[in-house]
This record gives sequence, structure tokens and C-alpha cells, in this order.
Amino acid sequence: MLIRNLIGPKSRDFTIHVSDPVTYEQDWVCEYWTDGWGTGLKRRAFGVDPIQAVILALTYLATNLYASDDFKRGEITWGHGQDRFDLGLPVADTIRRDVAHTIRRLKLQFREDEF
Repeated sequence: MLIRNLIGPKSRDFTIHVSDPVTYEQDWVCEYWTDGWGTGLKRRAFGVDPIQAVILALTYLATNLYASDDFKRGEITWGHGQDRFDLGLPVADTIRRDVAHTIRRLKLQFREDEF
């Protein structure tokens, strides 16, 4: 299982999880979920092999985080990325521009010297 701790709204820690891939009929599946963030998120990602299932689970999870109002307000951080707003998760090409724009805006809003 893959686990990462993040810091959410009001500086509360929460955890993201991705299960080990398991076979499902002819495919592979990984469950992914959050503990301690919002109402909780629990979904599954399917792949043709275990690696694709893990990559898709991480990407879907990241999409949910990066697209959230909490992230857009600068309230979700990891603390180990290139900067405060890097969650260290893969960003889907379809949202890459939006995430980059949000991060630029947050950097201006929360000047790095405040941290």
C-alpha cells in the first residue's frame, strides 16, 4: 500500500492511500482514498496491468486534490515538494495548465517569505 500524509485546511493532517493492485477479471484494480479530508473519497482505478492501475489511481487522486476548492485556496500542502504547492503527485495533462495557473496565483497570494 502507498500512503502519503498531507496538510489540509486549518493545518489538519490527512492521509491519502493507494492499495496494492489486485487482479479483477482480465484487468488490475487499485483502490484509492483519503482519510481526514472532506467527507472522504474512496474510488477505484483500473488498468491493463498493475503499473497502469497504480499510475491511474495516483493521477485520479491528484486530480481530485488539485481540482478541490481547498487546494485552490492554498489549504492543501505536502511540505516535501519543489515548493509549498507541489503535492508530489502526477498531474493529468488535461488539468496541467489549470494546476500551473493555480500554483502561480497561490505563490503571488502567499509570498514564499511568509513560510
